[in-house]
Amino acid sequence: MLAVLAAATSSCRDAEGDYNSGIAKEKKGDLDGAIIDFNKAIELQPNYVKAILARAVAKRAHGDVEGAISDCDQAIALKSDYGEAYLERGIAKEGKGDWEAAMEDYNKAETLIRIPEQATVYFDRGLLKARQRDLDGAIADYSAAIAMRPSYDSAYYARGVAKSRQGRYEAAIGDFTRSIELRWNFTNAYAARGFAEERRGKLDAAIADCTVSIQLKDHSPSTYYWRGVAREWKGDWDGGIADFNQVIELQPGNAFAFNNRGWCEFLKNDFDDAIKDATRAIEIDPKDGHAYGTRGWARFSAGDMAGAREDCQKAVELNGTNVIAVATDQGMLDFMDGDYEKAIDSWQTATRRDVYLQRQLQPWIEKAKVKQNPNN
Repeated sequence: MLAVLAAATSSCRDAEGDYNSGIAKEKKGDLDGAIIDFNKAIELQPNYVKAILARAVAKRAHGDVEGAISDCDQAIALKSDYGEAYLERGIAKEGKGDWEAAMEDYNKAETLIRIPEQATVYFDRGLLKARQRDLDGAIADYSAAIAMRPSYDSAYYARGVAKSRQGRYEAAIGDFTRSIELRWNFTNAYAARGFAEERRGKLDAAIADCTVSIQLKDHSPSTYYWRGVAREWKGDWDGGIADFNQVIELQPGNAFAFNNRGWCEFLKNDFDDAIKDATRAIEIDPKDGHAYGTRGWARFSAGDMAGAREDCQKAVELNGTNVIAVATDQGMLDFMDGDYEKAIDSWQTATRRDVYLQRQLQPWIEKAKVKQNPNN
């Protein structure tokens, strides 16, 4: 009898050792080694639910979503109130696109996991709600997570992203700022705050935040893109072009970057390159009305009246719901038609709605006024 107990104790101890070894390997990124150790622990102790769940986490990180779900099923079968297993299964199911089943698991985990660990449940459920475009629900869950864990930097960041998607940029900036206070090198938070600042028209702040993010080794195309846009609006065409060059190097199929680079080139009077870049943007996305507008303006300035008219008409057609873009390109059509009063009215409509177009369109408004009153 004593021998049996000793063997059982040894088995448990060995299983725990394999489990701890697996956790250590997982932290170092050695997922294959971690899974092997978790397998050994489970062979020694088949009802070792912590090891089964740990293997599920490692499998999901390794890309084996179905294997992760299977392990979670096994852990739940052994321990029906294992909230962490429901949470992990929800994450795995969300990863494979089974959002309804994932939400069921998150809701179940909410009832089983203790505070403050429950904060993770609210956070993950918030991410799922955000993917489902339930931004109010996502914000409510992120707020619940923060209430339970006030230092939850990722929850502040995620809540800021949701608020930003709602157009609540000032409130979003507050959350991004708090997440940066909690994690000084949070690159995504700097980049997201930069985007929100750009949307609010705070161009210097936007450029500064995107620059910090890039200095912290954030090489996301979107960070370069939004810094380029902010530089473009400030009138720093060369700076904008440099950033859009980076985007195109990282993401050669980014039509927005080609178009924005083309617009900066147009503003620098580099019409040939502007036409090339706008054409490339159209090749990538034939429904990009902004690119047709860019090419139309560049063709007009290069003396190609027929091409300019065709492109601007196409831009107005494709940008039908975008009042600012339509007014801008309609103004060029009116200008080409010699209806300078209408051109001025169209461009003033655009600048009233977007103050940063003032720098770019005011010279054209003055040209139209001179054409309208040539003797003044």
